[in-house]
Parts: sequence; C-alpha cells; structure tokens
Amino acid sequence: MRMAFSRGALGLVLLGPALAAAAAPAPAELRGLWVVRTALVSPQAVDQAVDAAAAAGMNALFVQVRGRGDAFYRSSLAARSPLLERQRRDFDPFARLLTRARAKGMQVHAWVNVLLAAHFGQPLPRGHVLLKHPAVAECCVVAYRQDDLEKPIAFVIPKPGAPTGPTVALEIAAFAKSHLAAYKFPRRVKFVNELPRNDRGKVERKRLREDLARGGLEGSHDTDLSAMTRQAKVRT
Repeated sequence: MRMAFSRGALGLVLLGPALAAAAAPAPAELRGLWVVRTALVSPQAVDQAVDAAAAAGMNALFVQVRGRGDAFYRSSLAARSPLLERQRRDFDPFARLLTRARAKGMQVHAWVNVLLAAHFGQPLPRGHVLLKHPAVAECCVVAYRQDDLEKPIAFVIPKPGAPTGPTVALEIAAFAKSHLAAYKFPRRVKFVNELPRNDRGKVERKRLREDLARGGLEGSHDTDLSAMTRQAKVRT
C-alpha cells in the first residue's frame, strides 16, 4: 500500500525533531569548585570557603570530607580528623558547609579520598582501626619505598605487657585488613618504645624516614599477607 505526503507535511516530519530540540531548555551550567579538607578546619574557614565560592559565581562545591581515613563530618565509623582537635566536639564542618551552601542555592558533592588510611608521619587519630587492636598503645604510619612503590609501615608502641614479634605484627596487619581496604593495611610493622617528637609534641616524620634510611627495614616485620599466602600455597 502506497502512502502519499504533501511537501508541507513531509517538511514538518523532517523538521519535527530539530524543532523539539530547539524548544528544549539548555541544561544549567555547572560551575564547580574543589574544597579541600584544610578549608574545613574551623567554622570561620568553612564560611569563608562558601562565601568566596558564591562571590566567584560558583553554583556547586566538591568537598573533601575524608582525606586520610579521617572524617570532617559526624561519624560513628571514621575517626574525627586530627586537624579538628582545636575545635569544639560539636563542630561538624560538612554539616555547617551544607547549611550555608544550600542557603545560597549551591549544590554540594562529597569528595572522598580512598587511597590513604592515615596521615603519614602523624600519630593515628583517636578511634583509628589500628589503635583498636588490644596490643597497640600508639601508632604512627609512614611510607617506605620498595620495588618502586611506596608502602605503609606502622611504628607501634605496644601496650604495657603486650607481646611483640612477628606473630603479633601479623595479627595487627590482619586486624587492620579486616576493617580496611586490602591495599591500606601496613605492609610492615616495627615495634618501638617511643616515637620521636618535636617541642610541640608532634611526631617527626623526617626522623622516622632517617631511621628507615639508616637501617633499612631492620627490626620490622613483614606483614604482606597476600605474599605470605602465595608462598604457603607454593610450599604445599
């Protein structure tokens, strides 16, 4: 069966999609700004970040709410960031930013770093998973280089009377691995009596690195569970 169209009708058919596209409203322009965690360390800093973004014509914020396994928001799972130690316990940087940004009609997107579980060269924050192990009194994680890769090594001050040695090191690593992503747990553990600190009480990362440079990994215990599992399979 033949169907006949007039030239006018055929033109409308062909132009229909184009007319519909022209009539559709253009998508809203997204003008976003990254907000790093150091801009969330106080109420004043949060307000300044939001106000500056709004003044610059931004309509969206991408906010770093986790940087080193620590939280810049109220959480029962992640430890509160040590960068917030000087602030009141009820200060919630992300909640404050959300309230202020929404009042200005801005979108807010949470930005989470998943590659790091702790601050290199700083004591672990209160509540960190490694400190929950019954043998650990205090711990600091730094990076060491091996096979052209940087891997975490944990310097652990054991609790009084707690055992040390390779078995406990493996237990600590396995404990961390059961709570963290597989790539985050310490690949080596070194038990120490104290951590080097400066006059302000902060752990000196440089001295820990120098200790590693002088003695290599001497005195530390290998906790690469995946490698040890592969070796055990080969032996059997």
